[in-house]
Amino acid sequence: MTNTFAFLDAKRIEFNRFASSSVSPLIGLSTEQMDMLGFAAVAKLIIDLNVRKRYCELAIAMLDANIVHHIPDAILIPVQKINNTAVIASTLAVAAIAQYLNGTVAALFASAAWYWLADKTSYRRLKQLNNEAKAHNEHVADWARTLKGWEIERTQLLAL
Repeated sequence: MTNTFAFLDAKRIEFNRFASSSVSPLIGLSTEQMDMLGFAAVAKLIIDLNVRKRYCELAIAMLDANIVHHIPDAILIPVQKINNTAVIASTLAVAAIAQYLNGTVAALFASAAWYWLADKTSYRRLKQLNNEAKAHNEHVADWARTLKGWEIERTQLLAL
């Protein structure tokens, strides 16, 4: 994720620098006004074919980087179910070690304490993961629409 963000950030900087220094003065719109228009609409306003071509190349590269970086945001994360395998396996290991070192009574107390601790920790972690998944999943449809819009914009730029 960090690598895709660095790549996206570099593409954004390159695009914004070109748009503000070359395109904005050429078409007589501020960068804020250009932001309100789509990339294809701005490209159609550029009369100089070399500048238009460069603008389209940079916009397509930035859109591609946006799409690659934000694809995970448009994928549902499944809510996990409880799985006590690790809790039970670790409890058996603790019981075996305690019985070997201190006997059966110590093994019973150690395994009971360990099971309680491991179960609570496992449950808290599961709850946290599921809350994160639910929070992520609330925005998946919005990200899917955004990605679709970027793909449409990219297709329009390729057609110019």
